[in-house]
Amino acid sequence: MERIPEITELQSFLLAADSRSLSRAARLQHLSPAAVAKRLDNLEAVLGFSLFQRGPRGVQLTPEGRAFHGRAERLVRDAERLLDGEDAAATHRLSGVRSLLSRRAVQSTEIMLADIERLLDYVLESVTAGVVLLRVADAVVLEANEALCELIEIPRGELVGRPYPRMHSPALGTLEFLCENGRPVHMSTVFETPSGRVRGVEVAARRIEIAGEHAHLIVLEDITQAREAKLRLKTRVERQRRISRLGQMISSGTPVDETLVSTLTMLRDELGFDDIGLLTLAHSPKLETIVALGRDGPALEAAAERFMRRWTRGDVVEERERPGHETETFVICSPLEERRSSASVIVARGGRTSRLDCDDRDLLRSGTTLCAVALAAAGELAA
Repeated sequence: MERIPEITELQSFLLAADSRSLSRAARLQHLSPAAVAKRLDNLEAVLGFSLFQRGPRGVQLTPEGRAFHGRAERLVRDAERLLDGEDAAATHRLSGVRSLLSRRAVQSTEIMLADIERLLDYVLESVTAGVVLLRVADAVVLEANEALCELIEIPRGELVGRPYPRMHSPALGTLEFLCENGRPVHMSTVFETPSGRVRGVEVAARRIEIAGEHAHLIVLEDITQAREAKLRLKTRVERQRRISRLGQMISSGTPVDETLVSTLTMLRDELGFDDIGLLTLAHSPKLETIVALGRDGPALEAAAERFMRRWTRGDVVEERERPGHETETFVICSPLEERRSSASVIVARGGRTSRLDCDDRDLLRSGTTLCAVALAAAGELAA
């Protein structure tokens, strides 16, 4: 099997250093002593220092050579295990790279490192997941791709070379603890970005050694949309259970006042309003309160009267209320589904600072239907 030129030079160096003889290293590799000497000259030219002191008794390692020997031995051992197929998984993963390297002569270690650096850069910018490399000693960011910067909402220039912002990743301490044991880590977590958005991520991390330093390689896959969809589904199921329980109150003959109060309480808590009430249009063009929950019943009546022309058409009204310099809130009016006209309405105000989404509107319609059914059942019983 063909070897990468730098690996064959390192093999010659190790054989010569262990046997202290260029001739013996040449015989073990089935080469001439001149060929081995040329390989070592090439290696010394790349490194920029002498590895051997040559004398009548053979060769002796220089101080720089002894320091280089251990690193070279590890590299050659790892390369031989990789190329000889002892690590089957690694051989399978890197078979294409190995084939590419074996087809062309690599001029120097510097060129190989430059190619690897470009390859790493291509990989980081090609993946959609966020990737960050942290130094173990101080959690300084050694490298991060743009996908990670977009995920945590921090520009790359403010991230690389600085300690990783722990406030944006509460699980980082756990990752460091688990990575210390040398095992890959897989977990799910959430964090808050500087803009206040909560993101969910799947995290994969492991401790590695790169350029002579220990580092944490952490990959974050954005699962925010999937997480939000799961939470919405869970909320819908729970709301449907509450609607079903309220419907059972009607069928079981529970007093209408108790059913209405329970329904309005559920709507107020789920939708996040301060005040909520069920109002009906009397014979005069004034509203009368059937049930009101909260601190400000008259404000409910005033809000409903203000939007009366709109809610009598049967649509859910939702408007932002701006009471002076106070916090802006929302007012909603949802008319009950009655046979002749929309003579009764659920009105709520305060507490919220955002509009109702489609799930909130569905819950509101279900609540108005329950109130209408409860009132209709009570009227039939009274008749």
